[in-house]
Amino acid sequence: MLKTTMGMLGEYEYDTVYNENVVPPVTWILYVAFLVTNCIIIMNLLVGLAVDDIKVVQEKAVLKRLAMQVDLALDVEKALPAMLRQRFATTQEVVYPNANRYWTIWSFWNQNVSPARAINEAMNPEKTPIEKLQNHQEALKDEVMTLKSKLKAVLDHTTQLEAMMKALMKHHGISVEEEEEGEDDD
Repeated sequence: MLKTTMGMLGEYEYDTVYNENVVPPVTWILYVAFLVTNCIIIMNLLVGLAVDDIKVVQEKAVLKRLAMQVDLALDVEKALPAMLRQRFATTQEVVYPNANRYWTIWSFWNQNVSPARAINEAMNPEKTPIEKLQNHQEALKDEVMTLKSKLKAVLDHTTQLEAMMKALMKHHGISVEEEEEGEDDD
């Protein structure tokens, strides 16, 4: 292990360091501190920097690979004879989104999603359970707010009717004892 540690230092050789007889103790302390600093800390920092650079290189490699695939596809298409290119390469596609596709026996094995269906699924994705719950919660909130406004309207109307009844009773001279609001009629 000592030989490996010395090898990590580079230019310092094991024989020249340990075979000399006259070495002050301060030198050994500085030498061990240098070993720890150089071997452990600096080497780990260099490895960390290299790993961080690899992530950037990998991201660039993905883009480069996609660009190379596009170039390959275009080169292969150019290499095809014009007659084959005109016959098999589609330059446009007409989509009738409301038309039903006919069914044949081969359509079972050819389960391609039509562009219209793909567009419809992209525009109206299936909702997750959380989104469904949020929509239900919003609907309930709207319903509660509607009921609250209706209840307030009924309360206002009842208050007006009570005021009218009191005015009529006063006009005709009928007296009724006022009930306290906190009593229950059991």
